[in-house]
Amino acid sequence: MPWPNFLIIGAMKSGTTALYFFLKQHPQVFVSPIKEPNYFIAGGEATFPQIEGARRNISDLDTYLELFNGASEAVAIGEASHSYLYYSQAIERIRADIPDVRLICILRNPAERAYSHFLFHVRDGREQIKDFSQAIREEENRISSGCQFGHYLRRGFYFQQLQKYFAVFPSNQIYVCLYDDLITEPVYLIQKIYQFLGIDSSFTPEVTTRRNPSGIPKNQLIHNLLVKPNPVKSFLQPLLPQRIYRIATTWRDRNLIKPEMPADLKQELIRLYRDDILQLQDLIRRDLSCWLQ
Repeated sequence: MPWPNFLIIGAMKSGTTALYFFLKQHPQVFVSPIKEPNYFIAGGEATFPQIEGARRNISDLDTYLELFNGASEAVAIGEASHSYLYYSQAIERIRADIPDVRLICILRNPAERAYSHFLFHVRDGREQIKDFSQAIREEENRISSGCQFGHYLRRGFYFQQLQKYFAVFPSNQIYVCLYDDLITEPVYLIQKIYQFLGIDSSFTPEVTTRRNPSGIPKNQLIHNLLVKPNPVKSFLQPLLPQRIYRIATTWRDRNLIKPEMPADLKQELIRLYRDDILQLQDLIRRDLSCWLQ
């Protein structure tokens, strides 16, 4: 069974789901049917049972490699686990198992990423604190108590995380792009990634479908019916066709609104991230001044 030869390593709430589906469309690409298997942090001694997406964590090597059954005809074989960027324990395991792997990282304005991350957990009912300002002020205490799902601020220090990859892997094995690129020129961006992976870069994917949006429910009752588990849903879910699941997801997304982050709070976060952003732009050789506004 083949190993993956590319990984999307992060960052969370920065467009990794979109990249996963754009790559999945390409006839020369095979991606794991499970997004975020988290093998390189869930396997071996480094286990994170409460990590976001833990229900999908795969720690067994044979089970992990089985994800890539049927990939023998593909040129590019990969998976997308955004926590590989955040949990540095993944780096040495990746190098040990697949030293020639190509790494794709997409980054978003860290203040906006943190807010989107918060709204994502509000949407899915994980976050009980409904005020973003309060949630980030309690973040360190929550992390100290063992909470793994609400690392809103910590995940945004990209330079601290990404420099560790550049210290281990040659720069020509790492492709860093921006969420801004995904929004303004999605086809151009994905075709550059195709080129990075050594596959036909003339292929044009469908890029209009919005993936995994964050937000808060307009109608809480409808949201609860669609999202919260109950015995009837648990019984019926395996029996229903995938089309029904997609329709329910569409209804859920249409019931979401995304309130603006307070301007003063955003400026506070920009000040928090400023030094990391300045170091990051030197590392990846991209002008990130728009993130400082």
